[in-house]
Amino acid sequence: MASGTEERIKKILESLKKDDVTTVVLDGKRGVGKTWTAREISMQKDSIFHDSLWLYLNNKYDSKSLHENLARQMSLFSIHEECEDDDVEEEEKEILENLKLKISKKLQDVISAARKNNKLFLLILDDVPHEQDAEEIMTELKKLLNPNDISCLKVLITRDQSDGKLTAKGRNEEIRTSNTRLCNIYVDQLSTEESKILLKEKVKKEISDSPSFEILSNFIVERRKSMPNEIITIAKALNYIGHIDSGVWSLDSVFEAAANDAEVAINLLFRSWYDTLLSDVTINCFWHSVQLFCKHVGVHYNELITHWIMEGYVGCIDHIEKAYEKGHDDLMKLIDRGMLRKQEDNMVIMGGMVSSITDQRRREFNGTANLGLANVFEDDKWEGLGRLAHADGMIKSPCSPKTWEKVLTLLMDGRSLGREVPERYFRPLQKLQVFTIFNPRFKSLPLSLTSIKSLSILVLRCCDLLEKIDHIRELENLNVLEISGATCLKFIPNNLFAKMPHLRSLNLSESKVTSLPSSLFDKSELRWLILRGCAQLETLPSLKSFKNLKVLDLSGALSFQKFQDKTFNPLVKLQTIDLSNSQINRLPFLHNLGGLTRLLLGGCAHLTRLPTLNTLPRLQILDLSGATGLKEMQNEPLDGLNVLDLSSTQISSIPSSTSNLSDLYLRDCSKLVKLPVIKAMKKLELLNLSGSSNLAEIEDKSLEDMRFLRVLNFSKVKVKALPSLSNLVNLRQLLLMDCSCLEKLPEMAGLKRLQELNLSGCVALVGLPDLKAFDKLEILDASGCRDLKEIQDKSFENMSHIQTLNLSDTRIEFLPSVPKASNLRHLVLRNCQNLKDLPPLDHLSKLEELNLCGAINLNGIKAEFLEQMVHLRILDLSGTPLTKLPSMSRLTNLRQLSLKGCSSLETVPNLEAITLLEILDLSGTSIGSLPPLNIFSNLCQLLLKDCSRIKELQNLSSLRCLEVLNLSGTRIEKFPYEISQLTDLKHLDLPDLKSMHAIDLGKIKRIPQEVNCDKGGIFECADIGGDKPSISVSGSTIFQFLDENPQLWETKFKRFHFSVIEKQGEDGDINGCKDELFFRDLYSYTRHFPKEHDRSLEIHGSYSLPKGFESVLQHADYTSLVDNDRISCLSEIGADNVKVMKGCWIERCSEMKSILHGEEADVRLGSSLEILWISNLPKLSSLYNGKEDLECFKNLKHLYLDCCPMIVSAFPSSQLLENLEIFHVQFCERLTTLFESDSPSGSTLKKLRTLYLLELPELTRIGIKLQAQVTLEVMECPKLSKDHLDVDDRFSK
Repeated sequence: MASGTEERIKKILESLKKDDVTTVVLDGKRGVGKTWTAREISMQKDSIFHDSLWLYLNNKYDSKSLHENLARQMSLFSIHEECEDDDVEEEEKEILENLKLKISKKLQDVISAARKNNKLFLLILDDVPHEQDAEEIMTELKKLLNPNDISCLKVLITRDQSDGKLTAKGRNEEIRTSNTRLCNIYVDQLSTEESKILLKEKVKKEISDSPSFEILSNFIVERRKSMPNEIITIAKALNYIGHIDSGVWSLDSVFEAAANDAEVAINLLFRSWYDTLLSDVTINCFWHSVQLFCKHVGVHYNELITHWIMEGYVGCIDHIEKAYEKGHDDLMKLIDRGMLRKQEDNMVIMGGMVSSITDQRRREFNGTANLGLANVFEDDKWEGLGRLAHADGMIKSPCSPKTWEKVLTLLMDGRSLGREVPERYFRPLQKLQVFTIFNPRFKSLPLSLTSIKSLSILVLRCCDLLEKIDHIRELENLNVLEISGATCLKFIPNNLFAKMPHLRSLNLSESKVTSLPSSLFDKSELRWLILRGCAQLETLPSLKSFKNLKVLDLSGALSFQKFQDKTFNPLVKLQTIDLSNSQINRLPFLHNLGGLTRLLLGGCAHLTRLPTLNTLPRLQILDLSGATGLKEMQNEPLDGLNVLDLSSTQISSIPSSTSNLSDLYLRDCSKLVKLPVIKAMKKLELLNLSGSSNLAEIEDKSLEDMRFLRVLNFSKVKVKALPSLSNLVNLRQLLLMDCSCLEKLPEMAGLKRLQELNLSGCVALVGLPDLKAFDKLEILDASGCRDLKEIQDKSFENMSHIQTLNLSDTRIEFLPSVPKASNLRHLVLRNCQNLKDLPPLDHLSKLEELNLCGAINLNGIKAEFLEQMVHLRILDLSGTPLTKLPSMSRLTNLRQLSLKGCSSLETVPNLEAITLLEILDLSGTSIGSLPPLNIFSNLCQLLLKDCSRIKELQNLSSLRCLEVLNLSGTRIEKFPYEISQLTDLKHLDLPDLKSMHAIDLGKIKRIPQEVNCDKGGIFECADIGGDKPSISVSGSTIFQFLDENPQLWETKFKRFHFSVIEKQGEDGDINGCKDELFFRDLYSYTRHFPKEHDRSLEIHGSYSLPKGFESVLQHADYTSLVDNDRISCLSEIGADNVKVMKGCWIERCSEMKSILHGEEADVRLGSSLEILWISNLPKLSSLYNGKEDLECFKNLKHLYLDCCPMIVSAFPSSQLLENLEIFHVQFCERLTTLFESDSPSGSTLKKLRTLYLLELPELTRIGIKLQAQVTLEVMECPKLSKDHLDVDDRFSK
């Protein structure tokens, strides 16, 4: 520790040792190290303190919060215990007094323990408001103690002090008050030397020993003005980068840059630190925190996680617990990196210097958040979410069942509310201020919710059933409103926002509204207007009243065409305009928008011109990618621009004055023939011209001044030669994939920091440059360079960082040696047919993938080196002349083993040790047996084609993950009936079935999507066993086979049950819906279908008839259609296809509007029906809407109608159903009559035996006269009276 720091700590300790000094106050500017100093004192070795207690006051103070903080930190209660102790009838004063008694006793106990050890007890109050009088705090604390205890209690206070608050004399003084003294100590910033020592102490030794560390240290201390918090954060960044030390950015790169330019090194450090955030979720949480901590010194970690959940960073969730766990995981990632810091009392603060990182994402905070909570309350009108707890599937203000009405903040998912009566649930919550619900299942909002006048934030997310929101108009205090994912919401009342003068954030994403209410457009306090994915919205009225608007987001509004405003001049605070993927063809004028930083117009294919942009001084990101109608940009100065994306436009030139540009994207610009002039863009870091296939000319010196360039991508361009690259000293990635005309590479000796060189697909390239200088290279990919014959010897020997080496499909004969201290993970030499020899590979202990597939001339290959490759995950030696393998016992991490075509290989020693295998390909080998397959529980593909010595497989049924099984060419003697248990199996290749023992078709319960047989079909070779074959089918192969071999219907399939349970694929096949319904419980419909039915077909999901499917329909007596969202009428499956159908079950077919239409085809279809079961058809309005054709349902005997909410009458006439015996109707909420035109006195159903009516609230009449033999059951049909029936004692309610 530096001498000055030691002196300060020593002085503070000396003051605290004095008997008559109870309090030391550390004053100073924010960031100078007051909290750090207090922490150092509390952690002193051989301390004078027996114990210490830390309270973080977050720049707020009042008596109640002080005592509650004390109680929590002393573990006097958990949040839940605290809530249970509350009594609704107790006054606040009584509660506080009881709390003081508990604190007093605990404090006296800990101070007594300190006294027994002749030591002191230290209480640290961190971040006290600077205007707060320390003596007032001490007065509160003394009330909790006995007079004898005061001498053992020492209080250390930190507080921010503004300039001039303390005089020079008063910066370090002792103030006598009553019988004690209060000592003020002013904490000044560290000296330069102290800062250097602190940085060196906090970084790891291997980092501080680097020769460039001193240069970097000097620059850091000079730039950051010796702020300890920021120095500690930089140290954490250095340590973290040093720990992972991989990827495009590394610590070596930082130190190399420091030797030449310390500022570049610092920027590189923070960029590499930031780039360790691999997840978009974590990145979004990070930037939200940056925004939040601009206005708040710290927040409790529960509140921060809840912010992230509310902003939608963890996605649309079904379980609050999962969302909280995800948020907590991301919090720990940020804390591990030092970007956030967690205090002793669970408060979270931002690490120093983090705010200096620039957010260069297209959609930064303004484009990724759903609500903007971090900045819509910039004037501090909002006090935050308050103290929170997560339990019982909710995040809420702490409360007990007795104090439910005190809840201020509540987050829940629809699953939790589903257990409650919503109207009753919200009634007590009249103090609720923040309410968020995910996946609510209500169609309209409960009145008790919309009557809560205190609501400030209301979030209804993923509310796909919500149809009506009229009553929200009563929430006059709303600041933030989100109603997103309301796909059923098509209309919003014009006066909805009339009583919401303070609305600041509105999110209506993914609604189906075509216009917005006029009452919205006078809301002058609105900051955020989010209309993402409002696909029906075409235009917006004038926005001129939105003088505080910061974010306007219409991304994904696919029909949006224009604004009413011709200019956005009044929107002076606008920061983000996002119209991505809209139909906008012309923008309003953008003058006077001094704060606009992002203009996002990606995918605006109808945009043909831009307004003047040089009036936007702070514009940083301009995205025009996919604006295919844009042919030119005005040549105007855009010197503030950082990112310009013109990908997939028709431009042929770009503005010349863009001197601060860092990222330039010109992907797929087909009109670009010559590289535009970019010499002035000296700060360029990324240049991407990939896919600009007509680009053939690049000026020789166009890149020579770009010392900041990191990424250069010329993939798929037609240049034959590149300009000199030697001056690109900071280049990390050079990407030249599929440059089919590129014949040679330029001199590249200066690219000493290059980490990725990708030349894959450069088919004309005949040689590589000298690679010895590329000692930082991590990825070298020259795959597909088919004219590449030679690589210079020793080319790789300096590449100690190389991780991926791919030379597939080249013509090399020899591979240069790989460095001894190798980090190589992937060595891929696929289809190197000229390769004759390999260098020693024994030292590649970190290798994870080795692919020598197709190296057919690799003579004398000895595979002993494999024993050292314990991290190997992929091993492909297919097609090599391999004769022997070493023991596989150490390759326990192997996931993929491919030995296809190694015809001389007879065994794989210790194969059973590789228990994690997912792919095993032994095709064409001479292997004679496999170990029991239950060892390989993760196996997805088992390929044994032409393994002619294999006769059996043990425990095949244990391979529950198996998707592909190839047994063709094997000599397996028994049919593998276990395939019926392999529910993931999609592809099956079978051997010659004629050589097998008798096959029992009755034992085959399931057939995968694709089945191939060597000789003869599976059904030709099988006998029928058991009652009848019941087979679950995953594809159309079986139906095509039966269509081509119709004789099988009479020989093998006189009786059958086929279950097709997959949904329609793009190729017309029936594929892919993995489900547990492989054998549906047939009881639900066989109780109504006769037990003796011989031929049945069950179809789950939507489909169109693939080739051959008609054949099975034509032979099925009983058919079920379940979960079909395509057909609207039964006849659409083809009347001639189902002419023998006697029974039909139709369930959850969402588009079905009528069963039959009465056309000729319908008559043929319906005339054979005997049983019809209809259930859960939400759009069904009639069973029959054609003319009264007496033939249509003439043979119908049993009719079941269930849960059809739109149907009003079942049939136009009873004459259609002359043979009906059972009629069962239930849960049809709009049904008013069974038969429309008949009068009860004149019509009867002579064969009707049973009529069952259940829960038909609107049913008023039946429409026929019931005969005496009819058994009648009526329940919950309130409008159906005896007067409407010619019955008496058979009628029951």
